[in-house]
Amino acid sequence: MNNIIKYFFLFIFIIATSVSFAQYSSEQERIKYANELFENGEFIKAESHMLHILSINNNSEYSFKYGVCALFTYPDKSKAIRFLSHAIKKDREVDARAYFYLGKAYHLNYRFNDAIKQYNK
Repeated sequence: MNNIIKYFFLFIFIIATSVSFAQYSSEQERIKYANELFENGEFIKAESHMLHILSINNNSEYSFKYGVCALFTYPDKSKAIRFLSHAIKKDREVDARAYFYLGKAYHLNYRFNDAIKQYNK
């Protein structure tokens, strides 16, 4: 009986995973959807999409966007610092909101002097 239950849950997991990937007819469609979620402030929903996009397109824009999503998704706010600071170092022309969110991540990690510097930028 235990094996039947294990196989049942494995089957459900496989079906759920394939359905979630089948939603998008192309990578461009998934990027568009993720960007819409991000701009609408739905950072928790956008997080997995941004991580996927970042894994195939490691640029400052998606490093910034994933950092913001991580800031709102995970209890450990220091995870966001890594991605947001990377975005800023990689591209000085990055979205100006990156400085604000990096300041917020520093602030939530009790790094107040660093936070003030980023907020001022």
